[in-house]
Amino acid sequence: MNENASRILSLESLRGLLALWVTVGHTIKHSGYTDAELGVFAILGNPGLAVDCFIILSGFVIFMLLDRQRSSYTEFIVGRFFRLAPLFFLILVISALTLDWQVSVIANTPWKNQSIANDMRIHLDALQYLPQHLLAHFAMLHGAIADSILPSSQYAIVGPAWSISVEWQFYLIAPALFFLIAARRWYALAAVIVVVCVLRAVNYGSAGFAINQGAYFLIGIVSYFVWKKSNLIRQHDFRFIEVMGLLAIAIVYFTMSRTISLMLWVVVFIAIIAERHPAPSLFQRMFIGVLRQPMLQWMGRISYSIYMIHMLVLYAWFACLQHAFPEIGKFNFLMYALPLIVLTTLMLSALAYRFIEVPGMRLGKWLGKRSRPRENRAAPSLAKEFVGADTLMRRGGDAAH
Repeated sequence: MNENASRILSLESLRGLLALWVTVGHTIKHSGYTDAELGVFAILGNPGLAVDCFIILSGFVIFMLLDRQRSSYTEFIVGRFFRLAPLFFLILVISALTLDWQVSVIANTPWKNQSIANDMRIHLDALQYLPQHLLAHFAMLHGAIADSILPSSQYAIVGPAWSISVEWQFYLIAPALFFLIAARRWYALAAVIVVVCVLRAVNYGSAGFAINQGAYFLIGIVSYFVWKKSNLIRQHDFRFIEVMGLLAIAIVYFTMSRTISLMLWVVVFIAIIAERHPAPSLFQRMFIGVLRQPMLQWMGRISYSIYMIHMLVLYAWFACLQHAFPEIGKFNFLMYALPLIVLTTLMLSALAYRFIEVPGMRLGKWLGKRSRPRENRAAPSLAKEFVGADTLMRRGGDAAH
């Protein structure tokens, strides 16, 4: 692996696998299957586990980005906004315009379960409060609004976009958190952690409120700083880390809920540490070869489009199959729907990445650079920017005395 690369290819592949998992999971759930019916395959029908791992990955990648790039807060936020917004806003508008049609597709589903009933309720809430939902979504803060304030705010219009709101909330505060770590303001950081724990304890909101995902972000952040120093680990010490990783997987499995996402992250995290060591290891042999597959890396590049597009594709193919085979059973329906939805989503996502995501990223990068003062076009780092502001405040305080 190129240590100077801005991407870790194994993590890119992980993105692709997670996006595929979300697509498969939603297809299974909307085909009427329950966890009891799925048995040992129930994990495939739980896309929330994949999103947990996405959030851990985000904590890792964003702190790597902040640590490596020499950018101001404004440049960082502008770049992140244009990474999310162009495709998100397009899917939001299309979804809002097709809400009535989506309701009819859900209503015509010949089998019912709790997931389908919840989907119908969310769509009806979206229609009833559409202007309010659109306003919240265009701010990308819909996930932070409790249902008691705006019913189904997190999941309305574009169901999977609750996690996009979580991402955006994290982006807004991540540079400040990075500064506290870079400047070693441990007491301030401890105070932030206490505030987060208090807010989590009051149980405001739900999954779409970033505070409620704080543990997953923290795992990713800590993982980044461990990975950053992992090249200092001696080879015989790394063998010990591999064993400890397997032990961690066992502990997570037996002591925690929603274990699969954490177990997956432990495996991948040890694998990306293994990449930094020349001698073959257990994790290198078992996982690196898989994670370096070009197909998975390609899926990782287009994973955001996969995540955003797949539900519209799902409703479209469900409508076609309902019309063509009105008496079809669940199993046969799923066997038709799954490959059609996955393949169509991949094709549309490749186009969306090329014609929407890439231009959006380029525009964000250009606007971010334009946001710098002319004399600072050399791009001061976030840490230096915050430290500089802190120094001015200290000097002002000294002058006052």
